[in-house]
Amino acid sequence: MTGETLTIESHVAGVHPAIIHQTFTLSPDGKTLQMDGSMSMNGKDNKETIVFEKQPDAAGEALRKPEETAGQHYKNVKLLKDLPASHFIDTMRYFTASLGVDCEHCHVKGHFDADDKKEKKTARTMITMVHDLDQNVFNGHQEVRCYTCHRGNEEPKSQIPFE
Repeated sequence: MTGETLTIESHVAGVHPAIIHQTFTLSPDGKTLQMDGSMSMNGKDNKETIVFEKQPDAAGEALRKPEETAGQHYKNVKLLKDLPASHFIDTMRYFTASLGVDCEHCHVKGHFDADDKKEKKTARTMITMVHDLDQNVFNGHQEVRCYTCHRGNEEPKSQIPFE
């Protein structure tokens, strides 16, 4: 490293050896970082330049705040309310994949907060059962999941399917 410049040169061995050269330069005012890079591999040379600009301190304010929970963001969340809101939809997708169903299996189309379907009530019972098993049998480790029993089927499969 010299002054406001850092240079890294890497040599990668193996079947496809490569040489990677990167130079990072910080502007005198500290607001811009430029990375100039090159890579040579298999007789080919690639070059790139990336410029990073310092954002105002206020730009990161949203990242410093605690994330909204699913209970704060979505209506009528009862059991997964403490889950980060950003994880909630992926959790719902996991349920559909584990049971081989779509969202409307448990939810009223366009009214996801409605409790009209018995499948939604069953899902809440199953979520509680799985949570209790993990807490009481597996010392709080997540070992039992929907897929453990359902294996992509609407109904749990407790027997080997001999055909």
